[in-house]
Amino acid sequence: MNIIGTLDYSIIIPFLFFLVEDPGGNALIYGIVGATMPAEMLPVSVAFAIFFMLPESRSCLMQQIPLRASAGNVMGQEHRECYVLAGSEKLSIRALLKMERIPLFREAAHPGRQPRFYRRTAHKVFPLLGQRLYIYTNHRAAAKPAAQEEQFMNAKQLVYAQIQHQETDPVPYTLDFEGEVDLALDNHYGSANWRERIQPAILRIPAPVPWVDESVVPRYVDPYGTIWRTDRRPHYVETVPLVEADLDRYRFPDMEVFFTAEWREQADAFIRAHSDRFLVAPFSLGLFERSWTLRGFEQALMDSAAEPEFYDALIESIAIHQMRIIERLLELPVDAIMFSDDWGYQEGVILGPEAWRRYMKPRLKRMYRLTHEGGKLAISHCCGSVADIMEDIVEIGLDGLESVQPEAMDPYELKNRYGRDICFWGGLGSQSVIQFGSPADIRAEVQRLCREMGCGGGYILAPAKALQPGTPVQNAAAVVESFLAQAGVAMG
Repeated sequence: MNIIGTLDYSIIIPFLFFLVEDPGGNALIYGIVGATMPAEMLPVSVAFAIFFMLPESRSCLMQQIPLRASAGNVMGQEHRECYVLAGSEKLSIRALLKMERIPLFREAAHPGRQPRFYRRTAHKVFPLLGQRLYIYTNHRAAAKPAAQEEQFMNAKQLVYAQIQHQETDPVPYTLDFEGEVDLALDNHYGSANWRERIQPAILRIPAPVPWVDESVVPRYVDPYGTIWRTDRRPHYVETVPLVEADLDRYRFPDMEVFFTAEWREQADAFIRAHSDRFLVAPFSLGLFERSWTLRGFEQALMDSAAEPEFYDALIESIAIHQMRIIERLLELPVDAIMFSDDWGYQEGVILGPEAWRRYMKPRLKRMYRLTHEGGKLAISHCCGSVADIMEDIVEIGLDGLESVQPEAMDPYELKNRYGRDICFWGGLGSQSVIQFGSPADIRAEVQRLCREMGCGGGYILAPAKALQPGTPVQNAAAVVESFLAQAGVAMG
């Protein structure tokens, strides 16, 4: 080991770059943990220092973020392990911070790309302010040949890392389109080539249980006997099968209706073709939504208040039926079961928190446990605000919550309170910034989501809803371009 300098944190620049006094007192060395930097980078370090002094940039101060040190070369410099001597005790940085070594640079995620700053780990040096620390280095072996270097994380691995609350760069994303938004973008870009650059990290396999068959118009009868109007947007329930509050008069569909040989062939082919993606198996509507598609929305709410015994029996029957569906889906080589149930509206939980806890929570706990026992993760779509029941959602073991509508609940507040316990997927406002903001607003919000929601992992970047018809084409393009930019993919 060789002393290469001392750090005087009385005038620290709180980012990657440290002012290191040469032992001989002859010069200043500019360095980062894990590599050295040329002195001409000082102006850049000052700029980043100003940026990270902003309160917004310190929002993830002291969160423990397990990060894996990059292998091989960093900016062409030999990778080093650094140590500090605080007082009389020599500690590795890893031991000092009680977590994995903190890399402040990372190698390019794809060949040909430039290395990136690990900007969101800068706050790890804050606890050292005011201390004079002695830096030692332990030179590692030279970088491996390119053919032997550690493989870059694919989309599936990025998602697993985020769900395990490990920060990644880039942040994995999903991006879907409805109506003719994609056709408008074809015209905007002059071709459909832009589509090839969109590589969502999470894909849904073909669903065995259909919600609505849009090809059947104007009415569609689903396997549960509910009649939908399919010639309107959104689709809505016209006639329900369970008119009387009597379960003896109703029979749930047999599993063979859903799990056909044709579906299994399609599902297997899809899984084989997308083995590098994080695959989820959806099964249509959840407990609450299935209850009101069987009874009617208003009637289901009245049942929950005026006929609690019947509504409890209805939810239990739905849960048993859906657990049989989950058992079949667990046979597939997928990564997660995709639940879907809109418990919330813009102002809160539709049933109310207490009724949700009575009717939904114990059944969902069983369903998530069944999913975990089958070796899969449990992820659920849910529109609206569920802030009032987030502690319950975490308690019963949901791994990921998708949509995270910012118009209904503050995703950054959710991150601060529950970000270590659950993965959030979504958060870009479909009713606000995407529709009514400027392209610059969209780019700024995407950057903020990646920076703050991605702090410490536990985040998948996405709009709260698929890009909707009527989205200004310049805004749709801004979403596409900002998502690709954070992923390091050029449009040109």
